Amino acid sequence: MAFLDAQARAVLFEPPDTHEEALARYALTPEDVAFARRRRRSHNRLGFAVQLALVRDLGRPLRSGETIPAAVLDTVADQIGIDPVVFELYARRDETRREHLAEIVAQLDLRTMRERDYRLCIRAAATGAVATEKGEPIVLAVIDALKAARIVVPGAGLVERLALAGRAMARRQAYRHLIAGLGPPTLASLDELLSERSGERTLLGWIADAPEGARPKSLKAVLARLEVVRRAGITDERRKTIHANRYGVIAKEARILHAREMQRFSADRRYATLTAFVIERQAALTDLAIDLFGRLLGTARRRAEWSRTERRLREADILAGVAVDHVRLGQALLAARASGADLSAAITSTLGWEVLETSVAVASGLVHPDRHDEFDELVDRQRSLRAVARLVFAAFSFRSFRPTDQILASIELLRAVYGGGRLPKTVPLSFLTRKWRRRVRSGSGDLDVRAWEVAVLVHLRDRLRAGDIWVEGSRAWRSFEDYLLPRPTFDLMRAEQRLGLAVPNSFDAWRKERTATLDARLKALAEAAAADAIPDATLDNKGLSISPIGEEERDRIVALSRRLYTLVPRVRITSLLAEVHRWTGFLDSFTHYRTGETAGDEAALMAAILADATNAGAERMAESSRGVTIHQMMLMIDRHLRSETYATATAVLVDAQQGHPFAAIWGDGHVSSSDGQFFPAGGRGEASLDYNAKYGKRPGASLYGFLSNRFASFFSRLISASESEAPYVLDGLVHNESSVEIHEHATDTAGATETIFAMFHLFGYRLIPRIRNLGGRRLFVIDPDRDYDPLDALIGGTISMGRIEPHWDEVLRLGASIGAGLVPPSVILKKIAATPRQNGLSVALREIGRIERSIFICDWLLDPKLRRRSHAILNKGESRHALARAVFLHQLGELRNRVAETMAYRASGLNLVVNAIILWNTVYLSRAVRFVHDQGTAIPDALLAQVAPLPWSHIALTGDYLWNEIDRPLERYRPIRANRFNPKNFVFP
Repeated sequence: MAFLDAQARAVLFEPPDTHEEALARYALTPEDVAFARRRRRSHNRLGFAVQLALVRDLGRPLRSGETIPAAVLDTVADQIGIDPVVFELYARRDETRREHLAEIVAQLDLRTMRERDYRLCIRAAATGAVATEKGEPIVLAVIDALKAARIVVPGAGLVERLALAGRAMARRQAYRHLIAGLGPPTLASLDELLSERSGERTLLGWIADAPEGARPKSLKAVLARLEVVRRAGITDERRKTIHANRYGVIAKEARILHAREMQRFSADRRYATLTAFVIERQAALTDLAIDLFGRLLGTARRRAEWSRTERRLREADILAGVAVDHVRLGQALLAARASGADLSAAITSTLGWEVLETSVAVASGLVHPDRHDEFDELVDRQRSLRAVARLVFAAFSFRSFRPTDQILASIELLRAVYGGGRLPKTVPLSFLTRKWRRRVRSGSGDLDVRAWEVAVLVHLRDRLRAGDIWVEGSRAWRSFEDYLLPRPTFDLMRAEQRLGLAVPNSFDAWRKERTATLDARLKALAEAAAADAIPDATLDNKGLSISPIGEEERDRIVALSRRLYTLVPRVRITSLLAEVHRWTGFLDSFTHYRTGETAGDEAALMAAILADATNAGAERMAESSRGVTIHQMMLMIDRHLRSETYATATAVLVDAQQGHPFAAIWGDGHVSSSDGQFFPAGGRGEASLDYNAKYGKRPGASLYGFLSNRFASFFSRLISASESEAPYVLDGLVHNESSVEIHEHATDTAGATETIFAMFHLFGYRLIPRIRNLGGRRLFVIDPDRDYDPLDALIGGTISMGRIEPHWDEVLRLGASIGAGLVPPSVILKKIAATPRQNGLSVALREIGRIERSIFICDWLLDPKLRRRSHAILNKGESRHALARAVFLHQLGELRNRVAETMAYRASGLNLVVNAIILWNTVYLSRAVRFVHDQGTAIPDALLAQVAPLPWSHIALTGDYLWNEIDRPLERYRPIRANRFNPKNFVFP
């Protein structure tokens, strides 16, 4: 592919074709007009003026035989009073055009380009390429340099060649700067990464393939790899010696290239690529090791809970038998006492002394007065946890903002113990939570050393998650402050009113507005409650009772959907993707990681995408494909499939579907929902994924997806099954790449935390969750002296504005940091969730969230349309899950890869193909409806709005994938299956 695509070349070298642009760019000065009018013939005056305008605007002369857009001709001709038609007569003699150019060059004090100017252009291109690989900004840098030097811009071909040379120079300079100062020992360590070991992979391949399963041996393997890359002695600071974008290109190359490819590089490029590999792997392995540390602790805790539960069940079974015996004995003793009989004889006649002795012994063995604590089973795993901690403490340094952090002091004590030392009699305890303090200190006051050691590890994990303690060399486990805007930057943005938030900068203004809003809502609800006028709900002394939302006429809707889709053409998934690309060009979003060029092999690219989407993987897809080889697919996977290209391609499909006229029947596109869809793990994937009791004892992950009320699946990401969904609710709204504008967003109960209500308020979104057991949730008031008498049973407390005001600036700073893209909402919200409850920012968000949730509850109770809207969009999301499950069909729909990045690509591919199907269905459903209307049958909009673009029975998802036999329609669209139309099926009472 050329350095510039056709669009970029037109922007840089061609005059505009619209009158608006022509008027703005081709205005002649009085001197220009007078200069042009010196020519004798009208066509020469016009041609001269056009060429003069081109030189002023684009820097280049008129080309021989060039056709000038009518907009430019009209604009220039009008200024010199000549009919634009005469331009056809200009430059029939090419010598005239060249003579005029010479006059223009002399008049404007310009000169034409010479060979010695090539160096100027290459240097300019190299400067322009410091931060990019894309052709347009680099070529523009060359053009700007020529204009600044008053040199006429030559032909596009020469400029592009010079720009290419400049980009190559920029690459070489970046390689040299990145490795500058590396000594022979470091270079030798880098060379060692590429050396082949007897019968084994290179060190490069071994390091890149780190295990991610939550097992102690995985942690050991990760730390062994980290030790190897650390031997090179290259710090993270080195990447800052070149532009971040240029470093990013080198780092991407280091991640995907094999050792044999790097060995063919020049020395500078090879060492630079290996340097980036070492820097990136050091950070990645550090992050992975700390993540494994936390997951191993979580696994130990979960197994301890299982063990405790199983022990109690076993003990309960045994004690049930003991209880039966003792009931019999007790009844016999009571009867003997009442009758005055011998008690000893009663024992002998019922259980017997031997059985009683055995029964008491069994009961005594099961009753543990010293094992009543929930941490007992976890403390019993201290030895295995110590083995993990020993590895982590030896490999990493931990830091804290607190100069005398007691957890760090405890880590140093444990390091000494692991090295053979002894624990002092007095150890730090003040960092312990109340429950752990009770467990660590027995009733006698003695220290339980095992419990204290486990407590240190548990508290360390929690502080790491909160960002209160961080790890040197880590990117994922940084301090909380590192995720926020620097304070001077925040102060400047605030002063300039550039925070981009939906709340006032002033706390007083915010307090006044929210106080009035909440008061008005509570009064309205109180009045409705007093008049027993809350729609579909009752509030009395027993509490709040809400009637369930009625379902639509499902039978009629299902029947209509089936009949409409009978008219829709049948299609293979391969042909569907090709057709959708012809409509939208979404495949062009998958650009080359280095050059930015689009993929030349569309069939291989679609096969690679479908390999992700169907969970087949590249090898299985290649085996099932004709017209595409595994080698072709791997080139696409390595060079073109990335998280950012998937996101861009998805945005193209989403925008096309949202903008389709028929999609308006489903809604305005401003309402969305998000929900998680669980996919179980299988095979090697089981070791890499976590458990959630909600999904049983199988590990897995959730695909957390966002769907608009027009059925556009505009964002998705894979999250651990053990994670809460709440922190991810904002991700798809704040940082999706489509043009979707969401005003209201629905979630289920899990996404409706107080912090999420607060964050939605900051960004101006309305959260409309479907909360389970809403009657059990409480309203909060700001002014306790206000009388909302009918609501007394619902009011749970008073908002403390005094807990918000001191932290208002930090609340704004948090929101501005997220809005500026410094940190994804989920990352920072998980850290806030992990902070201690007394944390000021966390408490402020909780209080704000209580205000917003109280306002929402009032709205929910007073507005039945809001309830139906939330219910409907959440149901749409659940229907989308069925389509996703059908597409993700291979390997039993299980996540079987142990690499997190690969599983994330599967999720991205799945969402992309689901969007392609939804768009295709939207287009052909609209054509089917139009066909039915053309036959004289009208379908009520109320029914049609319930027919979703989600069915897939007409799409062949399985079988062989025939990429060399894609069925492309002869016209823009495939014909409707008119022979399947029966007017009797479309009769509506």
